[in-house]
Amino acid sequence: MARQESDGNTMSEFSSAWKARFGGEAPMDLPELAATMARKSARGFLPDPLAEELKTALFGVAQCAATTCGLQMWSALEVSAEQRDRMWELTGKQDHVRTAPWVLCFCADHARAHQISTDPGGLGTLEFFLMAAMDACFASERLCTSAEQLGLATCYVGSIRNRMPEVCELLALPDRVAPLFLLLVGREDPADPTPLRPRLASDAIRQPGGRDETYDDRMRPYFDQMSRQSDLNWSERLQNRLREHHQRGRGQLVSWLKSRGFDLE
Repeated sequence: MARQESDGNTMSEFSSAWKARFGGEAPMDLPELAATMARKSARGFLPDPLAEELKTALFGVAQCAATTCGLQMWSALEVSAEQRDRMWELTGKQDHVRTAPWVLCFCADHARAHQISTDPGGLGTLEFFLMAAMDACFASERLCTSAEQLGLATCYVGSIRNRMPEVCELLALPDRVAPLFLLLVGREDPADPTPLRPRLASDAIRQPGGRDETYDDRMRPYFDQMSRQSDLNWSERLQNRLREHHQRGRGQLVSWLKSRGFDLE
């Protein structure tokens, strides 16, 4: 499908999304990947519930994502309606945590392997925690991309890591299970759309430590539209995020994980 730009020219959805991301022309038109190129973190959701059959199908697709050594050391729990208000508080009162029709908490899960194994010593290594975290990321992104191919909207919420002990209590998670992030799925409210966030130039990503000197300028319209402290550019925001006081409880993550049975040696 094509769309008309502000200059009157007609561009495909893929090319239009590429221009919004990178500020230039797409190297080629790939209409089959338009939904993937245009993915964004939705903040406004319609209240329409998702059919249970659709949720089951999407979850099955997520399970077909790559998994390290086939071990499938991840789990994902649906946050129930009764748990939403408390989860909303734990995530810093982000309204979309309340309004999205489907909210999943993705976890690194060693509990299953620990129960099955007669010699689970290897689970105490950092390597196995990374494997579990990567499996959760692979699965969630497969679900995310598949949902967006169906016209649904998604949003990741990582602020649960500020309050991991309380999240574990709310969801009754056993030892050796660590909540990593929420994935919200639903239909975006057309009255409250989220703009596409530009990305660093590909050349900056294709080399370690690469820089994009145009990025601060390209990000400014996005910050203005989102009303997010538009006086700060992207580089200044990155510096603020790296300061210790912005960890907001995550500075104790290693000691907390060890208390939950993740030795991380």
